[in-house]
Formats: sequence, C-alpha cells, structure tokens
Amino acid sequence: MVIKGGGNAIAVRSGGSNLAKSGDLTLVSRWGREGLQSGDWMMKGEANWSNYILSGKFDPGPWNQFASFSSGSEYLVPGSTLYWPPGWEVFKGLLGQRIYLP
Repeated sequence: MVIKGGGNAIAVRSGGSNLAKSGDLTLVSRWGREGLQSGDWMMKGEANWSNYILSGKFDPGPWNQFASFSSGSEYLVPGSTLYWPPGWEVFKGLLGQRIYLP
C-alpha cells in the first residue's frame, strides 16, 4: 500500500516488494527520521530485522547514530539514484547499504 510520495521516492507501508518488480523502482529501507534526503544511507530491501542489523543503526558510534527498529521506513526509488559507498566504506555495499543521490 502506497502511503505518500515525495520527489523521486514513494514511501510504502507494505507490499513494496510487489511494486518494486514493475519498472526501474527499487525497494529500500532506512531507520531514524522519516523521508529521504540526498546523501542518505539506506538498505536495499524491506525494513526487516536482518537489514536493521546490517545497517548498523542498532549500534551507536562515532560515525553512526542509533535508531530504533520501530523507526524503519520503506521507499521505492529509481535504481539509478542508488550508489555504492565510496572509498574505505565500499565493504558496506556488500552488506546491502547504498547511498541515495537523486
């Protein structure tokens, strides 16, 4: 069910996987504040426990801000707006993390 749109992204509550199969849309998830901004880090796929753990949002640190699991949101975005992490953080791409650059 689509609940709202904004810019290039469509926020979804459920059923995003089915919508993502049509066209160039990719389902992504993120934790913390709602909405997407250029430069946001996100996970490919649903806002589930596995992606929450792999996102690192459960573990506050010098480069990471804690966010609760319940703050997870899902969005459909064009695949062309998702980029692999650069430099030394490229390993995060293997975990499914991407950077949103509309």
